[in-house]
Amino acid sequence: MALLLKPIIVPNRKIEPLRIGDELFRLRDSERFLFDLWASETARIWGIPLEYYFLDVAKSKRDPLYDEPTNRKYSRAYKLEAWVQMPTQNPIASEEGFRVHFDGTAWIARVDLETIKAPSDPREGDVIHFWDIPQFKEDAAANNRIPNAGYYFDIVNVIPDGHLFDTPSFVGYKLTIKRRSEFGAERRILPP
Repeated sequence: MALLLKPIIVPNRKIEPLRIGDELFRLRDSERFLFDLWASETARIWGIPLEYYFLDVAKSKRDPLYDEPTNRKYSRAYKLEAWVQMPTQNPIASEEGFRVHFDGTAWIARVDLETIKAPSDPREGDVIHFWDIPQFKEDAAANNRIPNAGYYFDIVNVIPDGHLFDTPSFVGYKLTIKRRSEFGAERRILPP
């Protein structure tokens, strides 16, 4: 008894070399959705809840000579999840007295800002608030009893982060944040 084996026939596909600029290298909506999902889930799993206050430049009053904001107006608090690195304390003792500067980093997923319908992308001058715990309220004010003090931070630098495969598409924002115990960011946000 002889077995007859049929040969496997593979269709002859035309294989073209890859060229830069072809559709092959473009991110489709489903791929962007996947990377946005990973960024958002990472922020939800490892992140903490925070309040984001956007500086409304159009409603703020500006100095006519120096073109600096004299009376800043901020949006309402937008609540979202973000990853925040523990801020480092930098104590400064001088002739003027004792003060503490806190430097840190925060990371916010771009898709989370789109989901909450944020009025703009993060910018320098915006304010974030996190860790609403009594210990940090005293710590943030250099152990002085300042009313409404807390972990309110100024955003001093914003960098789009998480670029996908060296493309302009990115999944989040890396924020450099700073708190100064003598000029807390809450003074601009909270009513006197």
